[in-house]
Amino acid sequence: MIAGQAVRTESMNIRKGIVSRTLRRLAVLWLLVSLALALTVGFLYADFNRHLLLSKKQDALEYLRVRIDQLEDNKEKIAQRNKVHFENEHLLDNPSSRQVRLNAHFTSLGGSTAFQIVQIYSADHKLIASYGVDADMPSIPKDSASRWYFDAHNQRLYHLYLQPVWLGADEGMGTACFFSLLDNAVLFHNTFPDVGLRLVWQDKVVASSAGPTALGESSPSLQDYSVSIPWDDHDNASPMLGVDFVEKSPINFSRSLVELLVVAVLSTLLAWFYFGRWLTGIAKRIQAKGEAVTLFAHDTAFTPEVEALLGSAAQGNDEVAEVSQAVADLMRKIESQKIDMHNAADLLMIERERAEVTLACIGDAVVTTNEQGKVTFMNPVAEQLSGISIDEARGLLLDTVLHIINESSRMRVINPVHTVLRERRIVELANHSILLSRNGSEYNIQDSAAPIFLPNGELIGCVMVFHDVTEKHQQVLKEHWMAGHDILTGLPNRALLTDRLKQAVAFSYRNQKLLVVCFLDLDHFKPINDNFGHEMGDQLLIEVSRRIESALRGEDTVARIGGDEFVLILSSAGDLPEAKRALERIVSQLALPYQINGHTLEITASLGAVAEVGSHDLDSDLLLRQADQAMYQAKQMGRNCLHFFDSATDQIVQSQQKILARLRLALHEREFRLHYQPKVNMRTGDVVGFEALIRWQHPERGLLSPIEFLPQIEHTDLIFGVGEWVIEEALFEIEHWLQAGLELQKVSVNINGRHLMRADFAERLRQALSRHPMVPPSYLEIEILETASLENLELVSQIMTNCKKIGVSFSIDDFGTGYSSLTYLRHLPADTLKLDQTFVRAMLEDPNDAAIIEGSISLAQVFHRSTIAEGVETELHGTALLSLGCDLAQGYGIAKPMPAETVGDWLKHYRANSTWLQWGKAHWRKSDFPLLVAQNDHLRWVRQVIALLDGESLHLTEAELTDHHRCRFGGWYYDIGGLRYGHLAAFKNIEAPHVKVHQLGREIVSLYLGGKAAEARQASEQLLQLKDQIIGLLAVLQTEAETSNRPAEVSKSTEAGGHEAAK
Repeated sequence: MIAGQAVRTESMNIRKGIVSRTLRRLAVLWLLVSLALALTVGFLYADFNRHLLLSKKQDALEYLRVRIDQLEDNKEKIAQRNKVHFENEHLLDNPSSRQVRLNAHFTSLGGSTAFQIVQIYSADHKLIASYGVDADMPSIPKDSASRWYFDAHNQRLYHLYLQPVWLGADEGMGTACFFSLLDNAVLFHNTFPDVGLRLVWQDKVVASSAGPTALGESSPSLQDYSVSIPWDDHDNASPMLGVDFVEKSPINFSRSLVELLVVAVLSTLLAWFYFGRWLTGIAKRIQAKGEAVTLFAHDTAFTPEVEALLGSAAQGNDEVAEVSQAVADLMRKIESQKIDMHNAADLLMIERERAEVTLACIGDAVVTTNEQGKVTFMNPVAEQLSGISIDEARGLLLDTVLHIINESSRMRVINPVHTVLRERRIVELANHSILLSRNGSEYNIQDSAAPIFLPNGELIGCVMVFHDVTEKHQQVLKEHWMAGHDILTGLPNRALLTDRLKQAVAFSYRNQKLLVVCFLDLDHFKPINDNFGHEMGDQLLIEVSRRIESALRGEDTVARIGGDEFVLILSSAGDLPEAKRALERIVSQLALPYQINGHTLEITASLGAVAEVGSHDLDSDLLLRQADQAMYQAKQMGRNCLHFFDSATDQIVQSQQKILARLRLALHEREFRLHYQPKVNMRTGDVVGFEALIRWQHPERGLLSPIEFLPQIEHTDLIFGVGEWVIEEALFEIEHWLQAGLELQKVSVNINGRHLMRADFAERLRQALSRHPMVPPSYLEIEILETASLENLELVSQIMTNCKKIGVSFSIDDFGTGYSSLTYLRHLPADTLKLDQTFVRAMLEDPNDAAIIEGSISLAQVFHRSTIAEGVETELHGTALLSLGCDLAQGYGIAKPMPAETVGDWLKHYRANSTWLQWGKAHWRKSDFPLLVAQNDHLRWVRQVIALLDGESLHLTEAELTDHHRCRFGGWYYDIGGLRYGHLAAFKNIEAPHVKVHQLGREIVSLYLGGKAAEARQASEQLLQLKDQIIGLLAVLQTEAETSNRPAEVSKSTEAGGHEAAK
């Protein structure tokens, strides 16, 4: 108690000393601040006035310069307008009237003229007219260079503006001199307050903004003005403009400073006497609050002593009282929260111990993570399954602790915790998941993961719960296996066989592969059971199963369907002989002796098989029945043999009849459609016609191409009905197009050779044309298909001749594929030969196909037939055909076959190929054809390298890839290309980029095979640029080659030949 009182007394003494020193320091500080403030204000005010005056002077000068420039520009423009007016109105052309007209002009302007005097001088500088000139004013000297004139008599200064002026045809050009007076009024109107202006000419004031008082006086030195500037910056003889700035009375700085100092001293004394007591009280209360805070911070307890100190500090109604009261409230709240936190920590410890005991006792593994997916807790089950303790796992990412894979693919699965933390929802692990323990064990697990949220919704982590289902999973697998397998042999049973057989049928149908189903039955198996017992029989069945399995391929199936009966499914046999050899090998293997339990047993087997190629209506049960029947036939043939069910002929006939019936129905129900593919003249760009191509709009399978149904009917009478429908439908569409204003020139239809050989073909064609009288017969062309079926060429020639008399033309389709094409050319009056697309597509890669195309075109020219190429898919194919002399083409490179309703729109938007038009005008030699082939070889080489980056195989040898001499393009370049074009500059420019292409191609392949696919793809962009560069150089080479091929006489003959070919 006494010690506490002593402390408080000592504290009071210290407090009084602090207050006294504080007051003295505040007084001194007040005085110093007042002095500093007085000095600062004084200096700032003086500096402000100085800068204000400088700014004012600069603004005035800038304003004066701008005003003078504007005034001079305005006067110059007015002088120019007067000069223009003189010339336009011919005021000065007539010497006798020019003075009168000049006076009249300026008199009409009244007081608006900018010039007081105007003088007109002739070319020899004689004054010939004037306006406003005083009687005693002399004329301007001829050689005067000054633009200023001072009237000494009247003390006036004029600024002269000279303008050349037309005086008429007799006198030519003269000079108009305009006098502008600079007087007091001019200066007055161009100044502003506190600024005086004086215009000085030869040290005399000639004008003043202050009025006439200063006129005539001698001007002081220009240095005496505030500033002086020339009136005209561009004229050295210009008068000077003196500028005076009127300053206001200067500030009495000394007096102001004394006044400020007196005020500062008086305010300091007043503050000392008035605020001293108040500050002492404030300091005591602040000190009391500080002691209270110190005591509370020591033990965080709101004691009575702390409360008393804050009570004394809170007396009054000022801010100190408010702060003290707020501190007291805050201390009470902190003390209450401290108690609550202690209680909550105790409860949390209890709950945590209870939760850990609970998680340790349950059978499921539990793992918790924080919001970053790092492990914070694992129960003992989780430690046991993962093979890692919580001490090791804590703080690690869950992926490094739990390694979960898919059971089938053995690939790592995405941990559900990542999804939970990302999507903030409960997630379950996918089925068939396996946890790989650190000790090498594997556990089938099922799990789920859920987010952990605070009451305010904040995500703080995740909990994952999983349990071991390995035993249950193994049991399910076992039951599933037993449901589909024979327990004794382990082979598939009847249930699994049914599924396997359906899959095999579907595979056979989808890939059009041969499917063989075999029924196998052991011969005389019952006596073995009777003589040696069922256990011996079971061992024999197991050995038989092994022998059958060893004789089959992995994709084949053998099943035991009961007793001594087996079914074999062969899906891997390429053809029937191969399947037969495989089954006969099984017959031989099974007939070999068996060594079982010390006994030698012999047994044979009878096999019945059926072979089919899958179709959509192939029935798996029917296959088993047919194989079973074949097996019984094998038994009847003496056993120990193989017999195939003879269903091929029957099945083919039945299938053919079904297809024909369906196609007859399709014809009757008008399910067939015609699509039209355009034919163009590549040399001129004109559309020369369309080919009508049949399609089947199947109600279930959609739009079918002719290859899927025409082969089924081409040897039947149904081909006649289909052919006539095609003709009728084509004529109907031609008529419709003509009504719509479309001119198609010619539409060709495909007619089978057997159909053409009908004796009434020409008459029926005439009848069809008569049903469409709007269609000219010349608009129809017959393309003859299957020319090999034309047995009687003499009859066919007669029929064609009769049709041509009607006006219909003919073409031979797929020319070059038949064995008697030359015969057809000699005997059939066809107009056009259509080059088969098989040869056209391959002509740039296969020299043989190119030779066939070239030979066919030559034959056509010899027999005066035109040629058209089908299957033109690229621009390069078209260019190559043009070089060989074939101008007409059709194919996907021009347009795909289209429905009739879209033909008009296609014609509207069709644009001719610019490359074909360009090279159609060229004069090619056949020796230039390899150049186009080489270009295609270059493009194909680049496509091979680029295709590697898309996962395709590289079909280039090491030499073709790395050696620029060994690729096909290089073979051309360094062989016949060099011989043919080596003298041309464009040819020499190709080698460098071609070498670079091989270097870059080798680099791309190396990067890709080294796992640097991104870098390889980046390098491929440069390869494509080089490819385009070489294509461009080849185009230049083609131009140079074409130019070198064109002597005058060759050009004329080629042109004539082109016209002949067009005919």
